[in-house]
Amino acid sequence: MRYNEQAIVRSVALGVAAVTALAGAGKQVQNPTAANAAEVAISSATVPAGGTAQLSFTMTQPRPILSTGTGFDLAGFDVNGIALWSTNGLACGVGSVHNGVLTFSAADPSSVLGTGVDYPFLTIALTAPLGVKTGTAFTFGWSPEAWLTSLAGPYALTVKPGRVTIGGSVSIRGVYPGGGTYPAGTVIRIPGTGFQPGLRLQTAVVYSSISITPNEIVLTLKSQTTMDSQRFQVINKDGSSASYFAYLRGSMVRPPSKTLLQTGEFAFPLQTQAVVNVPAGGGLAGSQWVALALQNPNPGPAAVTIELQPYGQGRSALVVLPAGGRLVDTVQGLLNGIVPQPGDIVRVTSTSMIQMFGINGDETAQTLKPFVVGF
Repeated sequence: MRYNEQAIVRSVALGVAAVTALAGAGKQVQNPTAANAAEVAISSATVPAGGTAQLSFTMTQPRPILSTGTGFDLAGFDVNGIALWSTNGLACGVGSVHNGVLTFSAADPSSVLGTGVDYPFLTIALTAPLGVKTGTAFTFGWSPEAWLTSLAGPYALTVKPGRVTIGGSVSIRGVYPGGGTYPAGTVIRIPGTGFQPGLRLQTAVVYSSISITPNEIVLTLKSQTTMDSQRFQVINKDGSSASYFAYLRGSMVRPPSKTLLQTGEFAFPLQTQAVVNVPAGGGLAGSQWVALALQNPNPGPAAVTIELQPYGQGRSALVVLPAGGRLVDTVQGLLNGIVPQPGDIVRVTSTSMIQMFGINGDETAQTLKPFVVGF
């Protein structure tokens, strides 16, 4: 999969329709028509106790997704990252874990999400608890309150659950760096469990060298490579296998100021931008706020200026995002405590093209909702 920078939809009509549909996201769907039906299939995997399974969510038939959201019981598993895949790279999402339940929502005003046929529209990596008996199986499906919408309205949604079975010998925990474009000579690390001598690695990534230890595979890129969406599959001699779609799961440069964001899982858009203007959220209820999520997919650092407009009031902050670094916080947190006023706009300017999206947070409702910025 590769995203097409020329495929971005920017029309006013689409923007109005997107805002209207997203305003109803998460509400009970009333009588969706059978003609506007969709089915989501969740993959299954076998991993050893303590191993990580990246579950893939695919449409059994392509359907354009404007927004989607769900929740499911984690059954004692830990969330180890969430990613979205769309051909134009606009889709963004955010999840949070409370009391052992993952709640997740995603948005794509271009409705390109879900239309791909050769890759999942969503992946969620789950790490199994230690000490679970071999052969134990866990079923993962969406909650009855899950929704999926298009520009034509809500889908009649059905879901085929996936299953994670404890067993086998191998799992992949991640790929680092898993997103961005990197020159020849870059070292790619693939941590996991159970990498055995004689293991076979299947991937389209061309590498000049490889080393394998029981808990890590290390590759050296032979040529410049875009890592986003690259698939890695490992197969042990005993027949056990694991696969993983790579994406950039950056390291936080500092913790968010809000507890709700500290429990968040962030699915960044693949599209990058250097300048965006975002409503700052001034005048919201005391429990509500606007946050920004920033991530640097470049091999070098990016200097990011965050400024609250109108100009001339000295309301700005500068942060340097290292390669693979991310920063997520409320507008007030990013601006060192300055409270936005009604009508204020946040202007984000970066020295390099970076990934950005916005989040509407509500402490009382304990909800996080993503929105696309700049397009």
